[in-house]
Amino acid sequence: LAICRTYVEAGNRLDTQTGRLLADVADRTCDLWRREDSGMWELPELEHYTSSKMGCWKALDDAQWLADGGHIPDNGDRWRAERD
Repeated sequence: LAICRTYVEAGNRLDTQTGRLLADVADRTCDLWRREDSGMWELPELEHYTSSKMGCWKALDDAQWLADGGHIPDNGDRWRAERD
């Protein structure tokens, strides 16, 4: 989502299909961010890695920004609540 935000900030537009896909990614992020994972280094131990949590926060923050600008379908109440 971060690169898509940068793309839009540069004056570009997202097509409808991409907007829906990004909204789905944000919804999935809400579903998964509390789970343990393997971290960005794909470590064998499942844990709550700070880098993973930060990545999820950034995804939800960017999704909210894109939704606020009308670039993707809005599910802002959920994204905002999970992000905060």
